[in-house]
Amino acid sequence: MNTFKNIGLVECSKSGKIFKMPSTGHFHGYHLRKVLIEGTLSEGLARTLYPDAELVKGINEIVADRDIDLVLISAPQGYDPGLVSEVMQSGKPVRII
Repeated sequence: MNTFKNIGLVECSKSGKIFKMPSTGHFHGYHLRKVLIEGTLSEGLARTLYPDAELVKGINEIVADRDIDLVLISAPQGYDPGLVSEVMQSGKPVRII
C-alpha cells in the first residue's frame, strides 16, 4: 500500500502560470489535499485542475489541518509576505514554487 504525504497548495498566480499536478492529485508520493486560490485562477478552473482537492477559503484551513504535511505556495510575487510567514509560524514545511 502506498503512503502519500498530503500537500496544501496556495495558488497565487496572477500571470496565468499555474502549478499543475496529474489529474489524480498524486505526484511522486504526494497527494494534493487542499487548495487556496489567492490569484486570478477561477474556482471553476481550479476544480478542473485539482478535482480531488478541497478548495478552501483561507490559509488557516490549510495550516490548521493536522493531515497536511507540506504547504506549497505557487507564484507569490506581489502578495502579502505575511502569507509565507503565517505558514512558517505554523511549523509546517513550506516551499515556494
